[in-house]
Amino acid sequence: MYQEQVISGSLMEDRTLCLTFDDGPGPHTLEIAEYLTNQGIFATFFMAGKFASSLPDIPARVRDLGHLIGNHTYDHPDLIGLLSGGGDVASQITRTDLVIGNCVDGSTTYFRPPYGRWNVDVASVLNANPAASFGHVGPIHWDIENDWWFWQQHLSPRDCMENYMQQLSTKGRGIVLMHDNSADSCDQRDANRTLDLARLLVPVLRGQGFRFLRLDAIPGIDTGGANEGQSPIPPADLTRPPASPRIQPHPNLVLLGLLGCRAETIDGATAWRYLCETESYQHWSFCA
Repeated sequence: MYQEQVISGSLMEDRTLCLTFDDGPGPHTLEIAEYLTNQGIFATFFMAGKFASSLPDIPARVRDLGHLIGNHTYDHPDLIGLLSGGGDVASQITRTDLVIGNCVDGSTTYFRPPYGRWNVDVASVLNANPAASFGHVGPIHWDIENDWWFWQQHLSPRDCMENYMQQLSTKGRGIVLMHDNSADSCDQRDANRTLDLARLLVPVLRGQGFRFLRLDAIPGIDTGGANEGQSPIPPADLTRPPASPRIQPHPNLVLLGLLGCRAETIDGATAWRYLCETESYQHWSFCA
């Protein structure tokens, strides 16, 4: 069943981390999984059904390395926007389950909504659908993130690593979000350096005494008790980029008004909208 409140790692023990990866599988997913396994770290990969369908051997290989496979919807839509527009949110979960179901470790499928977008209406609709809710736990949120912004800006893995360490110096624990692929932008997908980020980040974290838990080892995670008292994400709240210089739009992106965050098809090309809150505009990036 799905909680009305997002599930984070705010009550994890100090200097304890859970590594999670979104939007895969992608070109570097298996390399990331292999590196982590060699380091004795077991992560959770929240996979989008459309990418798992195109790389059908990767989910099982990642699972066999000791990692969890989670559900990240099929098309990576904003579920709040999809539901308000009359769309079928339940099928986003069930279609992905058909792709990754044989790769889920155990009887629980962990679910993370794209962009962390979640409200009580989405929870209610999903919980009313047995196929989409039985054996599912979510919405899994995060406490530390922002790698996507660094790849969007074509910044270095070391810059990104330093930002993660700055966040951890304040929070000291939690669920860490990284992206082994990008569901929103071809340019961002090509610029993804998360494999390099992991190779930089893990030794530094180990050197500072952090230990790592797989998502299903977090106490209370299956009942939502990992974050008692955390409020749902407001409808307008999306992943925020870190403090940084002003964002310069990519020359191939068209500025639009603030319209929401979902995938659409225009003239045979897929366009993904995603919010850059610091600038209060949206980019459209086109992938053939």
